[in-house]
Amino acid sequence: MVASGDDVTAYDVNLALQHNAGPSTLGTTDFTATSGTTEKLLDTWTGTVTAGHKYKIKYVWAYQATVLNDRFFIRIREGLTTAGTQIAVVNKVHLEPINTLVPGIPTEAEWTASVTTAAQSFCATIERNNGTGTATIRGFTSQQRILSVVWLGPYA
Repeated sequence: MVASGDDVTAYDVNLALQHNAGPSTLGTTDFTATSGTTEKLLDTWTGTVTAGHKYKIKYVWAYQATVLNDRFFIRIREGLTTAGTQIAVVNKVHLEPINTLVPGIPTEAEWTASVTTAAQSFCATIERNNGTGTATIRGFTSQQRILSVVWLGPYA
């Protein structure tokens, strides 16, 4: 593993490329607003992982909400549905002016692949936990949502 200040060799580059999990998912259009307290599927990612290796899963997002002090959960889950195992959650209380674009807090987690090498999927979801309003997860060409999976190396 290369650390800050280390020289990077061709071996290091090839090793990183060999374990590249796949391209990020980029969202450039808005989702429909949340409805009640039903958890809603947002973006998904599918790629190949290597058994025993660690990955960072990260979701970067922006939103607009209609009511002050509403609380929303942004989650990253394994799989492609809201029923998947939760691996990260951000509890966001809306304190900004209503209907104003708000950059989201990046949601991220480290995850270790199980004993098999295979395709793996992750998804991002949103759920209103408290309040009466709605939130819309936004996406623009100039401010994309990004769901990415980055290889961190063999688990030690």
